[in-house]
Parts: sequence; C-alpha cells; structure tokens
Amino acid sequence: MNAFLTFLVNQVVGGLFENAPEIEDLGDILIGSNGDDNLQGGDKDDIFLSGNGNDVIRGGAGTDVVFAGRGDDTVIGQTGDDVAFLGAGHDRFIWNNGDGSDFINGGAGFDVTEVNGADGAGDEFDLRQVDGQAIFNRLNLGLFTLTNEEIEQFEINGQGGDDSLTVGELTGSAVEKVIFSGGDGDDVLDARESSTTIEALGGDGDDLLLGGSADDTFFAGAGDDIVVGQRGTDTAYLEDGDDRFIWNNGDGSDFINGGTGFDVTQVNGADGAGDEFDLRQVDGQAIFNRLNLGLFTLTNEEIEQFEINGQGGDDSLTVGELTGSAVEKVVFSGGDGDDVLDARESSTTIEALGGDGDDLLLGGSADDTFFAGAGDDIVVGQRGTDTAYLEDGDDRFIWNNGDGSDFINGGAGFDVTQVNGADGAGDEFDLRQVDGQAIFNRLNLGLFTLTNEEIEQFEINGQGGDDSLTVGELTGSAVEKVIFSGGAGNDVLDARESSTTIEALGGDGDDLLLGGSADDTFFAGAGDDIVVGQRGTDTAYLEDGDDRFIWNNGDGSDFINGGAGFDVTQVNGADGAGDEFDLRQVDGQAIFNRLNLGLFTLTNEEIEQFEINGQGGDDSLTVGDLTGSEVQQVVFSGGDGNDFLNASGTLTPITADGGDGDDILIGGAGDDILIGGDGADLLIGGAGNDILIGGNGADFFGFDTGAAFNAGDIGTNQIQNFEAIDSIVLDVTVFAALTSSVGGALSASEFAVVNSEEEAALSDALIVYGANTGNLYYNPNGAEEGFGNGAQFATIEGAPTLDANDFVIQA
Repeated sequence: MNAFLTFLVNQVVGGLFENAPEIEDLGDILIGSNGDDNLQGGDKDDIFLSGNGNDVIRGGAGTDVVFAGRGDDTVIGQTGDDVAFLGAGHDRFIWNNGDGSDFINGGAGFDVTEVNGADGAGDEFDLRQVDGQAIFNRLNLGLFTLTNEEIEQFEINGQGGDDSLTVGELTGSAVEKVIFSGGDGDDVLDARESSTTIEALGGDGDDLLLGGSADDTFFAGAGDDIVVGQRGTDTAYLEDGDDRFIWNNGDGSDFINGGTGFDVTQVNGADGAGDEFDLRQVDGQAIFNRLNLGLFTLTNEEIEQFEINGQGGDDSLTVGELTGSAVEKVVFSGGDGDDVLDARESSTTIEALGGDGDDLLLGGSADDTFFAGAGDDIVVGQRGTDTAYLEDGDDRFIWNNGDGSDFINGGAGFDVTQVNGADGAGDEFDLRQVDGQAIFNRLNLGLFTLTNEEIEQFEINGQGGDDSLTVGELTGSAVEKVIFSGGAGNDVLDARESSTTIEALGGDGDDLLLGGSADDTFFAGAGDDIVVGQRGTDTAYLEDGDDRFIWNNGDGSDFINGGAGFDVTQVNGADGAGDEFDLRQVDGQAIFNRLNLGLFTLTNEEIEQFEINGQGGDDSLTVGDLTGSEVQQVVFSGGDGNDFLNASGTLTPITADGGDGDDILIGGAGDDILIGGDGADLLIGGAGNDILIGGNGADFFGFDTGAAFNAGDIGTNQIQNFEAIDSIVLDVTVFAALTSSVGGALSASEFAVVNSEEEAALSDALIVYGANTGNLYYNPNGAEEGFGNGAQFATIEGAPTLDANDFVIQA
C-alpha cells in the first residue's frame, strides 16, 4: 500500500513540477480534519493532507509533499526539498534559512511565498520569471531555489547583514507584488527590470533601493539610504538618516517624505532634450514639476536639499519661495547647453553649476554659490552674500542695487563685473586693487563690497542721480578696462590714480569725467560736461551741451569731438617751462600741437572755442587759419613770463592775456581782445575792431596789418589803460604817408590835437587826435576835406593827453 501511494504521489508531483524531488523513504501520512490543524512531519518523506481549515503545516526533515486543501493555510517546508500544493484560500509558504529547494503551487486565492534569510550573514537573492514560474534563488551561502506557481506575492526578509535582492521581469508569472525587508545591514534592492509592484523596507543600515516600473513604496529605515523610484508613481518614506531619493528621466510622479536627518531629492533630467523645471512651496510641501517633455510632479515633505541635474540640452529651473517647506538648499547643475536658473523669488540657499554652454544663473536672496562652467555665462547674484566662480569663457557677473557683498572669480576668459547702482539716489563708488584683488565699494546708501579675482573688465552704471566713481590704481589685479555710465544726473568720474583703460559715458546732466594714464574714451552725453583726459592717448565725444575738454601738461595726444552745443578745448601748459604751441585747421579739423618739451597733438572736431593757458615761462602760440573748422574763438593766457602770441594768420577772434612779463601779442583779422598785463608789452591788434588793454609797465600798442591802410581791414581799435609811459606804434607799411624817421617818435608836424571829428578831417596833420573823444585818425590827404583813404583807427579810453612823442614809427 505504501509503495503504491508513493508511486501515485510522485506521479502527481512529477506531472506538475519538472525536476521535482521524489518520495523515496515514505514516512508518515498526516491527514487533517476540517478544522484548523497543526501538523508536524518527521525525519522521513511525509505526505500531508490537511483538510479545509486554516492549517499550519511543518514538513520536518525529508522530501515532504503537502496538499494544504481549503482554508488560509501556512506551510513551513523546513529542511529537505519539499513540494507544496497550497490549494484554495489565502495561503502562505514560509522558507527559513537552512531549508531546501522547494516547489510551491499556490492554487486558488491570494498566496504568499515568504523567505527569511540568514541572520547577519548577508544573503544574495534573485527573483524572476522563467517559463511562467517565479524562480527564487539564493546565489551565495547555502544555494537554494524556490520554484513558484500561482504565487501572488513574495515577501523576502534579509534578517540582518548586507543583503541583496534582484527582481527581474515577473510578467508571465502570477506574482503581483514583491515585499523586501532588508533588516540590519547595508542592503541592496534592484528591481529595475521588473514591472511588478515593489514594497521595500530598508531597515537599519545604508541601503540602496532601486524600484521598477510599477507604483512602488519604500520605507528606507534608519541609515543613510538611497532610493531610486524608477518608473511608476512611487511613494518613498526615507525615515531616519541622511537619505537621498533619485528621480531619473522617464520616472513617474512620486511622493517623498524625508523623515529625520538631512535628506536630498535628486532629479536627473532628459539628456540633451532641455528640461523646463519649477520648484516652489505649496501648503508646506516642496512641489517640483517638469513643465515640458514628459510632465511629472514630485511632492516632497521633510526634504532639506534638492539637487537638479539638467543632463545636457537647454535646461531651465525656476525656484519660487520655499519658506514653509523643509528645503534648506537647492543645487542646480545645468550640464551641457544654454541653461537658465531663475531663483529671484527664493530665499533658500542656491548652488548653481552651469556646465558647458552660455548659461544665465539668477540667484535669490540667500547666500548663493555659482560655478558657471565653460561658455559665455551671465551670473546675477541678487540679494545675499554670494560667491561666483565664472570659470571658462567670457562671462559676466551682474550686481543690482540692493544686492549684497559678493566674491567673484572670473577664471579663464575675458570676464566682466557689472554694477547697476541705485536709480536716482546718487551712488558713491570706489574701485581699486588690494592684495591682487579688485575691490569695489559703495561708500554711501547701502554699503557693500565686491571682491574680484580674474576679472578683466568692470562696467559701472549709475542709473540716475548724481553718481561718483573713484578708480584707484588697479595694477596687480586682472582688470584691463573700466566702463562707467553715469546715467541722468551730475556725475563724477575720478580715475586720476589709475593706469587702467577707462571708457566713460556721462549721460544726461553736467558731468565731470577725469581719466587716468591709459588710452581712455569718453562719451560725455547731454549736459554741460567737463572731460579731463589725463595721461594716455584719449578719445572724447563731448556730445550735446556746452562742454569742456581739458588737457593738462603731461597728458597725451587726444582726439576731441565736441558734438552739439558750444564746446571748449582747454590746454594747460607746462608750469614755468615755456610752451611752444601751434593751432591751425587741417582737413576740417582744428589741430593743436606742442612743438617743444613733450610733443603732443590734439585733433579737434566740432570745437567752438580754444582756451590755451601757458602756466608761466616764456610761452608762445601761433594761430593759423582756422577756416573750415568749427572754432569761433581762441583764448590765450600766457601767465608769468615773456609770452608771444602770433595770430596774424587767422580770421578767428582772439582773446589773449599776456600776464606778468614782457609779452608780444599779435592779433589776427578778427575782433580781438589783447591784454598785456604787467610788464612792457607789445599789443598789435591786426585787422578787425580790436581791444588793446595795457597794464603796469611801458606798453606798446601797435597798428600793423602788413598792408597799406584800409579802413575795412584795420578796423577801429579800443586802447585801454594807456599811461604816460606807454607808446603807440605805427607801421610805415600801413601808414605809408608818414615821413617820420623809423625807430623814432612821430614828427610834431605830422601830429595834431583837435576837439571834433570835423576839425580832424580838415587838419593838416597825418595823425590826428581828438582830445575830447580819445579818437585817433589817419588823415593822409591833409587839409583836404575828409580823410582820403584814411579813417579813424583807434579810440583811447579816457582821452588822455597825447603828443607826438607818444608815438613810435616802425618799418
């Protein structure tokens, strides 16, 4: 009878399970009732027929065969290679460490295979579908295999140690869910190949939990765990420890609760496609969305840090206000591509890595850090004390009014720090080198400092108001150029201490722009501006308004375009050395040269007036023909010394002040004003209606046009401050009718004093003086009525007493 039963059971088992074990040493046949039985096998190959209750069956040693029957049964195979037919009901097969390789058929109902691994040893498990069966293997320690049919759920308990479970594809088997509990130890779950629902419990230890494509749930437990949800709508409770949840492109919309510790949600976007991300707080949760490509949402609680990796492509991240959530820091890495970070609404700390590409990184109000990467990047720190490493490429750091004190390292390439001041308030800025760094300070309003390394250019925008910028010496820093734009208002730039190239834009308002020793460029803008080029070869566009360009001794050769308005070029020569100046028109430009000392040239366009100051020493100025240029007036001040002005070649009006010293001032064909000052001066008005003003000393007032007397040329000159020691010099080329000896006084017979113009016209004398008017006449036709080709040629202010000895004849 036992032999027949053995044969029958082996036939049944072999028909259901290929390679199933056979009963060889039949032991007990245990038959249960219809109640809840508890059956225990022995050392031999036992057969169990459990009945219809909720039974507990323990196989014992040997190759046991269990027919669990109806009811919610629990089968524990124990040692030996067992076969279990769980039958109808919600049944559970339990494998414990040390048991054999078993064959399980769940039958009808929701059935579970439970595996309890080696305690502390570290199991390496594998579960996957093969030929419609769920095959479970341990690949280390004691090898075993569980062959499962009609099993809906697996529960794998690592029991401590560094356990691992790989879940392959289970489609084609009956398995609907896999529950993995790692227990203590650094456990690994890898369900990336699986589309079956996963529930993972990491337990204590630093666990790695990789979900599959279904809607998985994770309880990471204590320790520093990593959870990767993979596809599907996952739920992750990271629990105790410093944990990390990783979302990869293609994953679903997940819920993450960080629990205690410092927890991170990491997002890895689409590689090369260009993600559009958004992160902000909603109802205390940090909500992360992708707004393009495959839309998804990550709902985060108790997450302290976000790390968003663009993975290439033109990625963007907008960070809204996160106050009210647990997020303390957001790290954005754009990767390759032209990426955009906009954290302007956020008060959470930002760390941004631009990667390759031309990136735009806009920080928030916290203390942010930027690593711009390769490419031509723009970084805007916003509020807070920010740190920016611009790295490779031609990059730009922008500071806006209200931002904090920042540190900027430009790295390789040509990098710019741009400062946008207070609109209309009037900033007071200072820029200079300190210990190899370019230090930029605002000294009023809200004080701040920008500390710059490897920055090649500064661009400072005043934004309106009366702004000022002082540029000190920048040698020793990397700065090659400073651009100042004052905007509206009366702005001041003072770069006199600097040897760095300056570009200044005054904007509207009456600006004062003082360059440095490099080759500077000025755009003065609208308003009545003053530009002082200083050393170097400078270029000045004075633009709208009545502007002034000032050249000081030691400055370089400059180009000046006055633009609209009445503009002045002012030259201040060497103090006491004696300048030799020349001014004339060449090709429509007014060209001003110094011909001695340090040579230089000023090339002038649209300049209406020249003012030349000799500054002491024996200075000379020759003014040539300025016709064709815009010059309307030349003003010469000789200062101390015996100065010489020769403007005989010009039609442009001259105003000259010789200052102290024995000066010679020769006017041109315009209406000139010649002031001798102290000393024995010679003032020759030339053609035109000139004003000749003497001073202390024996002055000579000359009348010489280089041609015979012509009333239209010689004009009527005004002589002022004529004293008894002064003389009037008459040139015989002009006053050709005179016969008085050259070098001597005027002959008494050729001079007369009268009381009216009528008497003057009828006088026998050639030079006639009106005693009551101070008028001087040339009367070459003598007593004949009228002056012939003569006329009044001067008026002496105050009508002093004159006689023939007050005149000197020259050839």
